[in-house]
Amino acid sequence: MADNNGKELCLRMDRLFTQRTSTDALWQELADNFYPERGDFTVARVTQQSWGDWLFSTAPAMMRRDLGNAVSSMIRPGGRQWGKCDIDDEILGKDAGVRAYLDFLGDAQWHHMYAPQANFVRATKEADHDLITFGNSVKSVEADVMAGKLLYRCHHLKDCAWQDNGIGVTDVMCRKIKLTARQAAQFFNGADLSQKVRDALDKSPFTEFQFSHWMMPAADYEYVTKAKPKGKVKFVSIYVDVDEKKIMRESPSYEFRYVVDRWATVPNFVYGISPATLTALPDARMLQVLARIIQEAGEKSVDPPLKAQENAVRGDINLFAGGVTWVDREYDEKTGPALEPVLLGKDAGLGLHLFDRINNVLVSAFYLNKLSLPQQQGKTAYETAQLVEENLRASAPLFEPMEQNNANLLDVTFEILMRNGAFGPPDAIPQPLRGKNIQFTFSNPLHDAIEKAKMLQYQGVVQLTAQGMQLDQSIASNINLNQAYRDAVVGSGAPAQWLNPEEAAAATRAAAAKMSALQHMIGGAQAAGMAAQAVGDGASSLNQQVTQQQAA
Repeated sequence: MADNNGKELCLRMDRLFTQRTSTDALWQELADNFYPERGDFTVARVTQQSWGDWLFSTAPAMMRRDLGNAVSSMIRPGGRQWGKCDIDDEILGKDAGVRAYLDFLGDAQWHHMYAPQANFVRATKEADHDLITFGNSVKSVEADVMAGKLLYRCHHLKDCAWQDNGIGVTDVMCRKIKLTARQAAQFFNGADLSQKVRDALDKSPFTEFQFSHWMMPAADYEYVTKAKPKGKVKFVSIYVDVDEKKIMRESPSYEFRYVVDRWATVPNFVYGISPATLTALPDARMLQVLARIIQEAGEKSVDPPLKAQENAVRGDINLFAGGVTWVDREYDEKTGPALEPVLLGKDAGLGLHLFDRINNVLVSAFYLNKLSLPQQQGKTAYETAQLVEENLRASAPLFEPMEQNNANLLDVTFEILMRNGAFGPPDAIPQPLRGKNIQFTFSNPLHDAIEKAKMLQYQGVVQLTAQGMQLDQSIASNINLNQAYRDAVVGSGAPAQWLNPEEAAAATRAAAAKMSALQHMIGGAQAAGMAAQAVGDGASSLNQQVTQQQAA
C-alpha cells in the first residue's frame, strides 16, 4: 500500500532522472567511444551481445584504459600507505606520543580498508574508469557493525542521481536498485513485502522488482516509522518499493555513506565533466571513420573489386586459388580486357598519416604524455628543475581533484571506523588529541616529484652560490645550507632514518664548532710558541756572532 512519503520520493526520483536525460545521452556516446562495457545508459544490452562491435579502432578505449589504470598507481600506489592521519597543529604533530597514535590510526584504517572482503581495490578501480570517462563516479562505504567489516561498492552512474547543498557538497542521493524476489526477501528481512513480491517468491523467485535507496539530511525528512532516533543524527537512509510507492525501511545514518567524485565541475551543474573524453570526443569520432576507410582501402588494395565486360565473361568469376573464369572466344580484347581489377586504394598513406596525427592528439587529451618526468640527461640542475616544474604544472589538473576525492573517501571511512570502535575505546585517545580534527596527508608519485624538485633546487642554489663565492667569499652566509640540505635529502626519497633529528644535528654542529675553535686556539698557541722560540734562537745566534767578532 502506498504512503505519502513513498509517493513523494518516487515523484522526486522521476524528476531527478528526467532532468538529466541529455546527460545520459552524452554519457552513452562517451561510453560507446571510450568505455563500451558501460554503454547501457540509453540502450539495453544483453549479456550475449558483443561489446564494441561497432568500433573500427580500439585506440580511444585503450587510452581510457591506460589513464584509468595510471590513476590508481599515481594516487593510490601499492606498497605504501598513501594517506596518513595527521592534524593541522604543526607543533602538536611533532609530539612523539601524538605521532605514534596517529600512526596507529593510519595502520588500523589501512587494515580494514584493504581486507579482501572490503572490496576496496575493485570498487576504486571501477570508479577510476568511470571518473576518467564520464567525469563522475559514485562509491558507497557500508559497515557491518556486528562483524566489524567494511564494504566498498562502485555504482553505475545510470542508476544514480544526486543533489548538492548550498556550498556544493552532495548531500542527497537517489539510487535505483533491481532486486529479485529472493534478494528482496533476504534484504528486507521481516519487512512488509508487497503481494507481488510474495507471489513471485513462491513461483518465480528470480523475477526482478524495482526499488530505490535514498540518503538525505535528516532535517529534510519526516519519518513514517518509529525508526527516528532520539538524538541528533545528520542523515537518514530510506529504501522505497517503487512499484508500490511505499517505504520499506527507514534508518538514521551518522554519515553520508555515498562518495561522489567529480573530476572537473562547471557552475550551476551538479554533474562533473571529464576534460579528457570531452576534449577527445570529436577526434575519437573521426578516428573511427578513418579506421573504417583505411580498412576498406586495405581490403581493396589486397583484394580489389573487378570490372567485367557484360557479354565477354561466361559464368561466374572464380577468384579462389586455381579457379578458372571462362571468357567468350569471340570477344576481342582490343576494346579492353574482359576482366580487370579496379585499383581504388592507391593512396592509403594519407589516411594513415591522419590516423597517426589523431592518435597523437588523443594521447595529449588523455594526459598520457604528462605521466612521466622529462629526460634529464645532459641538462644542468637549473634546466632540469624547470622541466620538472613544467611537468608538475601539466599534471596538476589531472591529479589534484582526484586527491580531494581520495580525502573524501578516507574521511567517511574514518568516521565509520571511529564510531564503530575500530580504534579502541575513546579514553585511549591521547588527551592532546581529543577534540582535534583528524585529516589526511598524501604520499604518492606526484608528491614525490614535488619533493624531488627541492633536490634540484638545492643543486641549482649550490651552483649559484659557488659562482658567487668566486667574487665574494661572504656570499655563502646568505644561505641556510643546513636546512636546504635536509630538505634536499628528504626530497631525494631517502629513508627518514638517514637524517638525524634536528636537535641532534645542531648539537653535533655545536660540538664540532667548539672543537674547531679549540684546535684553532691550540694551533695559534703553538704558532706563538714556535715564533718565540725562533726569536730566542735568533737572539742567541746574534750574541754568538757578536762575541766571535769581538774575540777576533
